[in-house]
Amino acid sequence: MNLRPVRSKLLLLCLFTGLIPAWTQAPVTPPTAVDPALLAKATAGDVAAEVQAADAYAAGNGTPRDARQRAADYAQAALWYRKAADIGNIPAQIHLAELYRDGRGVPRDMEQAVTW
Repeated sequence: MNLRPVRSKLLLLCLFTGLIPAWTQAPVTPPTAVDPALLAKATAGDVAAEVQAADAYAAGNGTPRDARQRAADYAQAALWYRKAADIGNIPAQIHLAELYRDGRGVPRDMEQAVTW
């Protein structure tokens, strides 16, 4: 008795049933981008917009994010907080200190955290 056709059909069945859970899952939605108008204001030097943009990146706008996206978002938040912190914005300084304390978006650095 030749089992080769039976094995190949069984293998195909196993592969197919293994893919069904992937097909039934909802597609992952990409994170919502920060409002382009807000980014334009922040890029133009509006300090309040810089802090709001940083807040939006740090919060992720309530969208699901994987670890890599969270890290990239925190790095963007750190950049915007740093711009505002450098000119004396106190909330930005506090948030930047928290990022340094927790190592989110920047290397964990307690000296920088204390400085900010």
